[in-house]
Amino acid sequence: MEDMVSEFNIQIRPKKNSVNPVGHTAQTMTEAEAFAIEAAVFQLTSVFSLYPEKTQNIVIFSDSKSVLEALQNESLQNSSLKSLFLTIDCFLKTYDVDLTL
Repeated sequence: MEDMVSEFNIQIRPKKNSVNPVGHTAQTMTEAEAFAIEAAVFQLTSVFSLYPEKTQNIVIFSDSKSVLEALQNESLQNSSLKSLFLTIDCFLKTYDVDLTL
């Protein structure tokens, strides 16, 4: 398990303003959490593209109940949640994996 974590080289660094993968600043905690999950999916997309043999089922842990519920209910009231939903949808259509949040 330790090897897997170091191979992905995912680092989380707190910043004063959270910025999503396409450069927008988060205005709320929900947006910041959505951006963080989306960044993880983008990172996984890069890894799977470069190293197809690493493609596997994925679990992303989050304590953001509001984001998880919005995704589950498809209640996508802001652009960050819509973007996350579309990113996950594209990821799942591209790779034959299970993604658990």
